[in-house]
Amino acid sequence: MSWLRTIGLRLALSLGLGFSLWAFVSVSENPEELVTFEEQPVEMRNLSPDLVVVDQNGLPDPPSPEVNVTLTIERVQRNSLRSVDIAPFVDLRSLGAGDHSVPVQIERVNNRLDFAVAPNGVRPATVPVRIEERVTSTVPISVEIRGQVPFSFEVGAPEVRVNDTFTTTVEVSGR
Repeated sequence: MSWLRTIGLRLALSLGLGFSLWAFVSVSENPEELVTFEEQPVEMRNLSPDLVVVDQNGLPDPPSPEVNVTLTIERVQRNSLRSVDIAPFVDLRSLGAGDHSVPVQIERVNNRLDFAVAPNGVRPATVPVRIEERVTSTVPISVEIRGQVPFSFEVGAPEVRVNDTFTTTVEVSGR
């Protein structure tokens, strides 16, 4: 029975040494490097259609916030990695109207590359988002003619057309 234990210990030791040697060679031949992409725009995703993202002044569609992203990647793949291979985004799915601090997530666009986000690799890790309810209303259109037309021109009846269809109302949305 002791010969079985000896063989088992030798097998475990040889497997452990083999794995250690493989890990050492892999890391020394192809070490991981840190790559930073600065000022990456953050995409707003999954916002409910009845909501709108606004800036601090309440104006809709503010410019995208930007983040710096640091990745770890093996040296052999480093030259293939570009900033378009990642997509920073925030998920607004469960958020309602108000001010929020939303964590930034990184989506892998290029699945052929093997990289990971470094610890604390997204700066800032959260972005502020202000969301307001979208209000839609239908209002009538009225055309008012001001001034005089030049000599030899004639004023006709004013009309508003959208895609060659006469219309008297317009739908307006905002907050």
